[in-house]
Amino acid sequence: MVTPANKATAGNGEKSRHARAAATSAKTKKSAPDLRRYPDRWIKAPVRGYCPDTGLTRAAFYQLADGGKIKTACIRKPGAIRGNRLFHLGSVLAFLDVTAQETAAREVKA
Repeated sequence: MVTPANKATAGNGEKSRHARAAATSAKTKKSAPDLRRYPDRWIKAPVRGYCPDTGLTRAAFYQLADGGKIKTACIRKPGAIRGNRLFHLGSVLAFLDVTAQETAAREVKA
């Protein structure tokens, strides 16, 4: 009989097929950050200087947006050429966290 305490193991002490699959996919799959951890807020890029929330410049925001690395939205009236470009703060912070983790992992290997 399988109880909650030994649910991950089969009767003979080996891991179940589901437990092995989950462990394998966790090792090989690059996990996306959980955006629920980050603020659900839209911000404008700084006109000059650095963003107080992220430390990024206006140019860095647009480079990340062009690369598809962060969420962005353009608010404008129908038919208008100009508008306001907004950046999702949560996606920017998630990108920075992932980048920091990758950098730290590379430094440990070196």
